[in-house]
Amino acid sequence: MTELVKETMKLSNTLDTLQFLRTAKNSSEAEIHSALDKAYNEVSLNGIQEMLFRLMFHIGDVSRKHNIFNEFDITSNSGGAQERKIFRSCVRWMQKNTPEFLHLNLKLIVEFTSYETLMYYQVNTNRYLGNVMSIEKLFIDNEYLFPFLKSEIESGVNLNLIARHLPKYTTGKQRTTKKELVGKRGRTEFTWTLPKGKSWVKINGKLVTGEKINVKDGDIAEYPREKKSETLTRQSFLNKWIKDFCDFMGWTIIDYKQFKGKQNTAEQKMSSLSVMNMTEDEFNGFLDSLTSGQRKRVVKSLIKPKWGHLSTWYKAWEDEQSSLAEKIRTASTPAEKADLMKDFKVKTTGDQTIDLLAELLGKGLNAQQVNNNYQSMIERMNIKHSVFPIIDGSGSMDSSFTHNGVNITNRQVAYAMAIAFTTTNPNPRFRNTYGWFSEDFKVFGRSEFGDTYISMFKNVDKYVSYTKTFTENYRLLMETDPKEVSSTDMFASVEYFVDLVRNGRCTVEELPETLLYITDNEYNEGKTPKEAVSFANSIGWKPKLIFWGVTTMSHSIKEDLKYTPNGLFIGGFNESCLSQILDGINKDSINPEDELWSIYNDIRYSIIN
Repeated sequence: MTELVKETMKLSNTLDTLQFLRTAKNSSEAEIHSALDKAYNEVSLNGIQEMLFRLMFHIGDVSRKHNIFNEFDITSNSGGAQERKIFRSCVRWMQKNTPEFLHLNLKLIVEFTSYETLMYYQVNTNRYLGNVMSIEKLFIDNEYLFPFLKSEIESGVNLNLIARHLPKYTTGKQRTTKKELVGKRGRTEFTWTLPKGKSWVKINGKLVTGEKINVKDGDIAEYPREKKSETLTRQSFLNKWIKDFCDFMGWTIIDYKQFKGKQNTAEQKMSSLSVMNMTEDEFNGFLDSLTSGQRKRVVKSLIKPKWGHLSTWYKAWEDEQSSLAEKIRTASTPAEKADLMKDFKVKTTGDQTIDLLAELLGKGLNAQQVNNNYQSMIERMNIKHSVFPIIDGSGSMDSSFTHNGVNITNRQVAYAMAIAFTTTNPNPRFRNTYGWFSEDFKVFGRSEFGDTYISMFKNVDKYVSYTKTFTENYRLLMETDPKEVSSTDMFASVEYFVDLVRNGRCTVEELPETLLYITDNEYNEGKTPKEAVSFANSIGWKPKLIFWGVTTMSHSIKEDLKYTPNGLFIGGFNESCLSQILDGINKDSINPEDELWSIYNDIRYSIIN
């Protein structure tokens, strides 16, 4: 599309929708669909409906090279925004508003996300209270889904993935609760009170009776629990769907279960104990092949003593990956790093830093596992542009949210995200350097400017660096947090840099070209965005201002930032999408609509029409 045509299009609603979808994690479906409605009306008036379709797929896109991508030799290191739940909401919007497009592009949904997107029904309950927290359902119409699945199965490709994501046939009004018993204060043996009112209780697979029983740390308790009405409704729906699918395929329920057995997942090999028959080389190959999700689930089991020699083999494998990760971080040339990466087998496709942060804070994975995952993740982030991260340290950043069952503060998210941008900054002048703002502005790290405007640490072990692990950098960055937690003056940073030039401590050319504010966007005093830009321009400095919102942007803030010269709002938790966005933006200035066109023109989304 020509530049002239682009300039005549008015796509403000579509741009608003993109920015909204990137931070719509806690938004209602009605809010998401309202934003999509406005964007669809706008792109339809301009005769470019594919713009919205490409944006929606970008939101759900997981970075990987899949079947169609292989066919067209389309590669991507970063993928899209990877907001799967929001993308499922987009798919439900397509079901209602553009069903023909949806039904013609079921294959693309699988390519960009997974088969699960076509058959999703989740009832989330509080593991402690047992109450239902949320219900989400997304099933494509059988008229179109059944023929598609049959065609995929008959092609013989991805049978294990299809089998894995087909619904499971279940019966009965009770489910079995299985929990690992943990001794408090390090006790290895203790007394456990059996749950009341249960028809049976098992410890390590054996029936037990009585009110209390002596157990050991790590014992597995099992007992029945009544299914919630919402769970029974889901069960009834899925079983009917399975029966209808079997009728369409000419299968029996036994045939269906046998096909489900083709999934051959790592979890199956663990539950069937077939891994116990592997040699050490076979087991290492098994670990090498694990996807990100499989690895998380499997290693949480392998660290337990009951797996005997497998636990020992796994620890040796993880140690080897740690050694490779350290060599990758200290590699002297890109070629040396590339060779090392060939042997580094940790996969993190579809993961974001916040997923690892949840594992770390929730103690789902240990530090070594988190660090190895992060090393794999940061190598595929492909952060190619120099940005100077400035972290919001105000009191509102202590607000929290739940991610993957773990409570995380906005402040902790900012810590984790800043690490990626500062340690991989391609400009050595600002690498391992970052700022904090609250009521005041402070800068930390190492720089060629020394103590000209950098608060230097005398001990080299006290600053973040690419050569350190994620958990080391996370701790060091956290320790530099001024903890002012007072009111917010976002653009004290601009005043600080301008004063450096006016006081003759550095030149305009030495200032950062791009300021990246990692914030919850609740600044409430100091200069407005426009005033800050004018103040910077007064010394001939024209920085690009990028506002990375870790929470949903309020309407007032959106309106304030909307017309900021050389400003851009991004959100969500996927750091790697920043390079993709900046790739499509003019080097010297930012036009927010360039972000739309950078996605529209990305070859990865050219197959969406």
